[in-house]
Amino acid sequence: MPDPPQLSWSDIPLDLAVLVLRRLPAHVDRVRFAAVCPQWRSAARQGLPLPRPLPLLALQDGTVYSLPSAEPFRLPACAGYRDACGGNWLFFSVFSDIAFHQGKLYGFDYIRSDLCAIDICVDNNTDDPSISGIRRVIEGTSIIAATLVDDFVVINTVYLVESSGALLMEDGTVYPNGRNEFEVFQADFERSKWTESATIGLDQVLFLRRRCSRSVPVSQKEIPGNCIAFFENDDDDDTVWYNTEKSSSSCSICNMKDGKMPSILPTVSWKRGTVPATWLFPQD
Repeated sequence: MPDPPQLSWSDIPLDLAVLVLRRLPAHVDRVRFAAVCPQWRSAARQGLPLPRPLPLLALQDGTVYSLPSAEPFRLPACAGYRDACGGNWLFFSVFSDIAFHQGKLYGFDYIRSDLCAIDICVDNNTDDPSISGIRRVIEGTSIIAATLVDDFVVINTVYLVESSGALLMEDGTVYPNGRNEFEVFQADFERSKWTESATIGLDQVLFLRRRCSRSVPVSQKEIPGNCIAFFENDDDDDTVWYNTEKSSSSCSICNMKDGKMPSILPTVSWKRGTVPATWLFPQD
């Protein structure tokens, strides 16, 4: 009786391969999937709708983590970066944070954390964008404040991010003992006010960083939603607020419902430098 033919991974039907691909939330795993064989590469290139991959965590020395994996790899092109932003827009230094919402650009001013609508125009001759107007749409409710405790800083920071069609403000306070508090508010443009929200959605995770925040939809079967991922020390000028000889930084995540910390981030810390770590969001 002849031996049965040996099967390889490339013999898996394409529809099953696509099902495997959809169960991979890490961007680096999707890249590895496409490298298995020409058939799997074809499945990855079919253009079928896939869940958005989780972001990458990049450190200034070129170390990168593709969430939710805790295994680091090196990306030399990331070493020594000066800053990052989470979208295809320019950074305006007069705002502490900015975000697109329904095709419009919004930002928090540095002084009062007023929410401002930023009107952009394009020069007809050079095609260069410029600010044509700034309008306050919601008065600020929080001022970024910091308190120094035993050479460590307790800082309150507000973030701006669009999530599921709504513009959200996250008001976060991080303490040196690991305790953290977040309040979430939704912009009510009709009444020009912020409305407190108890949840960000069971299928959403907010990844926060100044000028680099984004909401990522997740599958509750693999990754819990209604969570906020953040950097414990997220400041533009740590030489002012921090004792850099003693201070280190790391990333954390908390569940908005019960405050628990799901294990989708690597357990890693790094010495405070002049540039904080950042999230990198792969293209959909």
